[in-house]
Parts: sequence; structure tokens; C-alpha cells
Amino acid sequence: MFSPYSSEQFEAILMLRMKDIEKQTGVKLNFQERSLRYISCKMYNAKGGDVRKVLIEVEKIVKSVL
Repeated sequence: MFSPYSSEQFEAILMLRMKDIEKQTGVKLNFQERSLRYISCKMYNAKGGDVRKVLIEVEKIVKSVL
């Protein structure tokens, strides 16, 4: 069992995932740094430290935009 991630760790994970998306699809997702911080904090508060739940929610957002 892993300890919960912090909102700062969520932010770093989201940044890495956005780079992965760009490499795989050629689509660059641009978010202001403060926007990623806001999303990370909100998702952390809503979903706790489980990064899987956060990534599922972010995936839904990205799919709705593409």
C-alpha cells in the first residue's frame, strides 16, 4: 500500500502526463502554471491522495476538449 500523494506531486504528475500526450499525439496542452496548481489542489481535496482518480478525471477533461 502506498501513502497518498500530495497536491504538489499531483501537479508534477499532471505535467508529465501532458508531455506524454504531446509526444504520443502531437497535441500540446497548454495550461498556465497556476491553473495546474489550482486543478491539483482541487482534485486532491475532492479525491484525496489517490492519483488514479485524479488522472481519470483529467482524462475526461482532455477528451472533452479534443
